[in-house]
Amino acid sequence: MSDIMQKTFAALPGLLQQSMAMSSSIPQTKSTGVGIGVASINFQTFIQTVRNIKSKYEEELFVNNELMEMKQQLCQATILPVQMNENVMKMIYCEMLGYQVPFAYIHAVNLAQKGTLNNKRIGYLAASLCFDEDNELALLLVNTIQRDMSSTNVLEVCMALNACTYFISADLAPLILPIVQDKLKHEKAVVRKKAVLALGSFQKQNPSLLLHLQPNFRQAMGDKDTRVMEATLSVYHRLAQDDPTKFKDLVPALCHILDQVLDNRLPTSYEYHSVAAPWLQIRLLKIMAILGAEDQKSSEQMYVVLRKVMLRSSVNQSIANAVTYEAIRTITTIVPSADLVNAAVKCVGSFVLSRTSNLRYLGIKTLSFILPHVQSTCAQEHQAVVLECLDHPDDSIRRMTLELLRKMANRSNVNTVCQKLNEHLAMTTDMHQRSRLCASICELIGRHAPSDEWRLRAINYLLLTAGDAVAGGDVETLRRMLRHGDDELRTMAVTEYARLLGKDGLPTHLIRIGVWERKNNKE
Repeated sequence: MSDIMQKTFAALPGLLQQSMAMSSSIPQTKSTGVGIGVASINFQTFIQTVRNIKSKYEEELFVNNELMEMKQQLCQATILPVQMNENVMKMIYCEMLGYQVPFAYIHAVNLAQKGTLNNKRIGYLAASLCFDEDNELALLLVNTIQRDMSSTNVLEVCMALNACTYFISADLAPLILPIVQDKLKHEKAVVRKKAVLALGSFQKQNPSLLLHLQPNFRQAMGDKDTRVMEATLSVYHRLAQDDPTKFKDLVPALCHILDQVLDNRLPTSYEYHSVAAPWLQIRLLKIMAILGAEDQKSSEQMYVVLRKVMLRSSVNQSIANAVTYEAIRTITTIVPSADLVNAAVKCVGSFVLSRTSNLRYLGIKTLSFILPHVQSTCAQEHQAVVLECLDHPDDSIRRMTLELLRKMANRSNVNTVCQKLNEHLAMTTDMHQRSRLCASICELIGRHAPSDEWRLRAINYLLLTAGDAVAGGDVETLRRMLRHGDDELRTMAVTEYARLLGKDGLPTHLIRIGVWERKNNKE
C-alpha cells in the first residue's frame, strides 16, 4: 500500500469523528450505549483491524461480515443519524479497498438531501467517490444540488459545486448550467473558483455547451483573486490542447500574468522554497508552448518573459528545476530565438553534469528536446557524460540515454557511439535492453556509416557481439545494406565472410548472412 493511500485511510477516522462531533447532539448514555464516542471508536476499530490484517483472504472474510452487518443496520427504521454517518463512512472505506457496496448508495443520497451540514458533507463525499456519470442515482441529487447552490451558506454552495465535477453527466449539465454560471459573480472567491472548475467539467463532456461562456472565462482569468485565475488557466490549458488557434489572442495576457508572478506580485502564500507560484508558472509555460508552436508572431511575444524565467533558473531547488525544465520545453516547442536557445543550453549542461540521478535524467531528456535547435558541436560537448549514463544503475536513465545517443550520432562520431553501444550490449543480460540496443545500432549503421568498409565491419561486429539477439527484421535490414552495396563492398564482404565462416561457434544470423553473400556473389 502506498504512503498516499495509507495517509488517506488514516485521515478518514478523524474526518468522521469531526463530522460526528459537529453534527450530533445525541448524548451518550449507559442505557443505550450509543453516542459520539462509541460510534467513533467502532469506526476506528474497523479501520485499524483492516489495516492490521496480513492476508487478503482474512481481509475479505472480515469485510464481508462487516458489510452484512451494515446492510442489516441500514434496513432498520430506527437507525440513528450517527450510525447512518458511520455506516456510510465504512462504505466509502470499503469502496476504496475495492469492495462493491451498492446497497448503501441510496443512503448516501439521503444524507446529501438532509438538512444538516455534516450529513450533506458525508453524503456528497460518498456520492462523489462512488458515483459515476452513468449512475442513475445521480439524477436524484440534481434538485438537491440546485437547492444547495441557491443557499446562503457558502459551504453548501461549495459542496454542490464540487459534486458537479464528479457525477453530473452531459445530459444533466444543461439543467444546472444557468445557476453555475451565475456563481461566477459570487462575492466569495472560493465559490467563483469552484464555479469555474464545474464549468470546465461540463465543457470537457460537451465542448459545444459553453461556447457562449468564453467572455465569462476571459473575465475570470483576470479575477483579482489568484485562485480563480489559476482555476481558469487549468480550463484554458485543456481548451488550447483541443484547438490552439482559437486562443492565440491570450498570449499577451498569459505573458503579463507570468511576468507578475516572476516579480513576486502574488501573495507570499504562493511561494514554495523561495520560488513564486511554481505550479502556476508551469501551467502558464505549458499553455504558452501550445499557443506558440509553429507561430512566429505568438512566439516573439513570449521571448521577453521566457528570458526572465531562464534568468531565475539559478535557484538550487527541485521545484525551481521543474520550472526551468518546463521553460526549456517551451523554448524548444515554440519558434525559438538564438539567445533563448543559448540560455537553455547552459541550464542543460548543469543538469547533465549533476551527480543527482533525477537531475541527470532531466538533463538527458532536455538535451533531446534542444538537440534539433543547436549545432552538433554543442551536443558533442556532453557526449562523454552521456556515454557514461549507459552504465548508470537507473534503467530509466539508460533508456533515455540510448534514445539521446541515437539522435546525437552523425558521421563523425558514429564509430564512438556504436563502440560504446556494443560494449554495453556485451555486458547486459536483459533481453529487452539487448533488443533495443541492437535496433539502435542497426539504425546508426544504416544512417551514418562513414564508408562501406566501416559498414561491413560494424555489421559483423554487431552479429558477433549480439548473436541471435538481433531481431529478424534487423537482420534483413543488414542484408539489404550488403545487397545494395557497390562491387567493392561485395568483394570485401565475400573475403570477410570466407575468413569468418571457418571459425566455430558463430551465431546463426552471421552464418546465414555469410552463406547468402557468398552464394549471391558466385551467381
